[in-house]
Formats: sequence, structure tokens, C-alpha cells
Amino acid sequence: MTLNESNVTAESATLNGKIDPEALETVYWFEYGPTSSFGTKVPLSPESVGSGTSTVPVSQPIGGLSPGTTYHYRVVAESNAGFSYGKDLSLKTLKLPKATTEAASAIESTQAKLNGIVNPEGTSTTYWFEYGTTVSYGTKIPLSPESVGAGTSNIPVSQTPSGLSPSTLYHFRVVAQSAAGVGTGADKTFTTTP
Repeated sequence: MTLNESNVTAESATLNGKIDPEALETVYWFEYGPTSSFGTKVPLSPESVGSGTSTVPVSQPIGGLSPGTTYHYRVVAESNAGFSYGKDLSLKTLKLPKATTEAASAIESTQAKLNGIVNPEGTSTTYWFEYGTTVSYGTKIPLSPESVGAGTSNIPVSQTPSGLSPSTLYHFRVVAQSAAGVGTGADKTFTTTP
């Protein structure tokens, strides 16, 4: 029997099922793919669930999926009695949150306003900015990521770090994170005033 998926992200998920060997030595695998023709099998070599008479829960992680895409899947069992196919279910991978770094503003000698846009793409999302004098950044603001909700529209975000050094070039970017994964804005720079 095919069960609902779990641990879904933008590029991975866990397929679940349960199998009753009915006292016959039984192996299983999952089939999945973008259509009900499936096309991919996991694990590559079928795994044994023994020859008991009670239901055995089975699961397999899958990866390399495309964000925001529907996949069909089912569990398959094989024994001397032949093949048994679970119901065809479908799952939809999450979309990564979008993060767009905008130009800095209100630039002074020791502070500047970092600006960006975040789109949660339908999954509860938090954001922060990374900044520093190199593309390794090194500093994060705010220290605890702030929520931008779980909507599907663009949300302007900004943070103003202080204690910067005068006449210094800084790199920064906005970062958004949800259960789907992490979206990272492009690197931008600004130079503090003397």
C-alpha cells in the first residue's frame, strides 16, 4: 500500500508505504516520475521485507527533483506469487523562496540601509542579510531571521547595520529560507562615506 510522502523540499522527498509479505519472501521498491509511467526506481536493487505475516512499513528518500513539480509514485512488492502494485499517488515539490538583493540606501560613514525583496513562494519563510568586506560576508543581520510569512507576492525587506568603518567597500546580499530550502540574492556592494 502506498502511503503519503513526507519530508518534502524543493528537490527531495521521502516515499512511504507498507507491505504485508503474507508469509512469502518479498522484496519491494518504489517507482516515481513526472507522469504515471514513473520511469525511476528506488532502491535500484529491490530490498527485502522478509516473509512474515504482518505489515512492514517501508520508506525511501529521493533527491534530484525539480522545484514546484508534481511527481507520481507507488510502492511495488514482488514475491513468488507475483507482483503487487500500490496505488499511484502524487506529490508536489516546494518552490524555493526567491531572494533579490536591491541597492543599499541611506549610506553614511558607519551605517547603511540594506534592501531586498523576498517572495516566500507559498511556504513559511524567514530572511536575513549577510554583509562584510569580502564575498565571505561574515556578519548577519538580524541575528534571528525575521519572518515574511507564507504568501506568494514580493515583500520588500531592509535592515540597517551600524558600526561600519568609514570609506570602506562592503559586500551584502539577502538570504531567504523555508522548508523548501534556501534562496540567495545576488551580491551587491556599497562604500561608506568618509
